[in-house]
Amino acid sequence: MLKKSVLFIVCLIVGMAVYPLAYSQQPVPSEEKAATEQPQQKAAEQPADKAAAPSPAVTDAKQEPEAAKVSVVTTSSLAAIYVQGLNMYVNPKVKFKLSATDNIYGDKIEYKIDSGEVKVYAEPFSVEQEGPHAISYWGVDKIGNKEDAKSYKFIVDATAPTVIVTSNQPLMRQGDKIYVSKDFRFKVDTRDDISGVKTVEYSINGTDYVPYLEPFAIPSDGQVNLKVRATDNVLNTQESFVLKLVDQSGNPVELKESAVAMQTDNVAPKVEIKCNQQFIDKGGVKVVSNTAKYTIEATDEASGVATIFMRVDGRGDFIPYTSELMFNTNGEHSLEARAVDKAGNLSPVSILQVYVDTIPPVSNIEAVTE
Repeated sequence: MLKKSVLFIVCLIVGMAVYPLAYSQQPVPSEEKAATEQPQQKAAEQPADKAAAPSPAVTDAKQEPEAAKVSVVTTSSLAAIYVQGLNMYVNPKVKFKLSATDNIYGDKIEYKIDSGEVKVYAEPFSVEQEGPHAISYWGVDKIGNKEDAKSYKFIVDATAPTVIVTSNQPLMRQGDKIYVSKDFRFKVDTRDDISGVKTVEYSINGTDYVPYLEPFAIPSDGQVNLKVRATDNVLNTQESFVLKLVDQSGNPVELKESAVAMQTDNVAPKVEIKCNQQFIDKGGVKVVSNTAKYTIEATDEASGVATIFMRVDGRGDFIPYTSELMFNTNGEHSLEARAVDKAGNLSPVSILQVYVDTIPPVSNIEAVTE
């Protein structure tokens, strides 16, 4: 009986000595292995708990708390992280992964988001609410040793940039058509209040995008399909934009679209000055009476005539033409006219020069004999 008792004690001592060695050879679960990750915050490991109880299997060894860490897992090509200075920005697609190591036997990892409830970590998770956040986390081992909490801070950006497109001259909408010409320059203004704008692109055919660097013109003739998109630093992309224009009455209009169809018009109006009397040619000079009336007509086959301008006798600036006019004083006179269409094309100046004769003939009488 004594021999059996001694043998039992020896086996027990050997088993207790072998157990921690066997555990140390166990593979680390795949969930705790570090994956290929985006840049992450690194938390310093906490010192060992000096009040931990000695291990029953290792003489003179002290139990250490489980050391937990957080890493970032990108789940798709749409997930993105952007670090600027001390701030780290993520989009809602980014997931956070917790892992821990322990010298004896880990149990669990606990965490909470901001001031929320404490949860037991099970799998990578995301934070969708926009704004700054902090994940507090700590490891706990089987003995009950609890690691001091660590904090992982980041900012969620879930909003794409805003995009506004303006022109150097008013865009005119006539019915369901918007006309532009080669003289238009389009400016794109973008804003992103969180991670900031990364790229801005535009397309005039609806398919091929080029980077926006400065105000651009529409070089092609025919139909235009304008698209503009902006992406922030965590890949939130905005493909709708606000286009500012005016209607036929001159009232401001804002269109919010993902694409705007436009028609190019690069042909200026044709302008003609007409007189209601027949001219008398005297040595290449058009002579007319002071009762003659002059009208100005302009035609445009595309966007239509917007305004006709005129100037009399070369004095001052061109002013809008409103009604027919007459010359009442004797002598040489000139009438200049030009027109602009709704796409901004300005015609050449048409000029009519006349000589107004207001002086009646001088008659005389004499007696003659023959």
